[in-house]
Parts: sequence; C-alpha cells; structure tokens
Amino acid sequence: MLGLLVVWPASASAADAGLLPRMERLSTHYHEDPARLDAGRAELEAAVAAQPSAALLVMLAQISYVWGDVRGSTSDAQLQAYERGRQVADLALERDPRSADARFWRAANLGRWLERNRLQAATRIGSLRDEVQAIVRDHPDYVGAYSFLGNYYYRAPWPWGSLDEATRMFRQGLARDPRATGMRVGLARTLIDKSMPNEARAELQRVLDETAPTNLAEWTLRDAPSARKLLESLPSKP
Repeated sequence: MLGLLVVWPASASAADAGLLPRMERLSTHYHEDPARLDAGRAELEAAVAAQPSAALLVMLAQISYVWGDVRGSTSDAQLQAYERGRQVADLALERDPRSADARFWRAANLGRWLERNRLQAATRIGSLRDEVQAIVRDHPDYVGAYSFLGNYYYRAPWPWGSLDEATRMFRQGLARDPRATGMRVGLARTLIDKSMPNEARAELQRVLDETAPTNLAEWTLRDAPSARKLLESLPSKP
C-alpha cells in the first residue's frame, strides 16, 4: 500500500541514531536489492532485543510490513511478518502511547493480517477503520492514514466500502503529498470503477511522469508497473 512520512519520536536514543536513518532509507530504496530487507529486519530484531526503544520498535513494525509484502514467499511467512509487526507496534505504544507512527503501523500490519484471515476480518474490520480515523483526527497531516483509509473504502465489502469515500480520502492524502504515487494509483482505480476513465488516465500518467516519488522503491516495483498496466486496459479516448 503505501509511501509514508515517518516522524521519529523525540525519545530516540543515541544508540538508535545510526540504525534508524539506514532503515528509513532502506524502506524507500529496497528496490536496489530487495534481499537487503532480510538483513535489515534481522538487524532491527537484534537491536530491539538489546534496547527496545519506541523508535526502534516502530521501525521494526514498518520493515516487518514491507518484508511481508516484498519478501514473504508463502502465506505463512507473510502472516508471521505482519503479526510480528503488530506485536512490536503494540510494544512501541506501551512506551509512547501518543505515537502516530506506532498506531499507524499497528493498523497497517493488522490490516494485512486480516486480509489473509477473512473470518476474523468480519468482526474487526470496522474497529480497524475507527483506529485509523482516530489518527486523522489527532494528526490531520499524517499522510499514510489517508492512503490506508482510501484503500480501505475501496476494497472493503458493503456496508463498509464506498467509492466516494475512497476518492475523498485519496484526494485529501494527495493534497498533503502529491508525490505519493501509491495513493495516486489507488485514486485511479477508484475513478475507473466510478466510470471516469479520462480522469483516471490523467492520474495514471502523473504516476508515470513523477520524477521524485515519495517512495522510490514502491514507485519502481509497484506503482509505475501498475499504472502502465491500467493505462493499457483503458479504452482509447474517443
């Protein structure tokens, strides 16, 4: 899902200072060598075992999510990564209950886990939406929350899903970060489903024309290929 602005909590210690910037860069440049996610995840696990600061726990939650998406080769491996991401986000919240990042990565990992556990999703999908809406209320410029909610409303079945709400969330997020190409692809998909192909085409072309995406790895491996494929599927302009 998803290119995000991560704000490190002020409590990050000097011991975290070297590791956190390297992992932050990895989260947006793993396309250069996706296998580096394996080493990064292991390094974070070791660091958390030695000194479980809120900042390190949040970073591990994020990398666990990315690892599940990119490196998880089986459903079980993905589920374990997302569950680990949720667990360490919970630990981060124990240390810093106000952390928007910890709240977000808890929800993101839980959302992925629920996608693969449909029986549980039926009873928890509403509360998951409420958690992310609370992030927006408390932190109205937290870009990732709008991406999450846009995808939520786009993908969720009735009565939770809504193409109009998905469009609104994607547009609000893009107003805050116009270079968030994952959200722009999400908006284009929504516009296609709303029978607005010309508007969708414009959004997809903007994805392909983007020269400085918020998350270069996501743009390279996911967003640009998706935009090309969707453009090819659209009918020619009359």
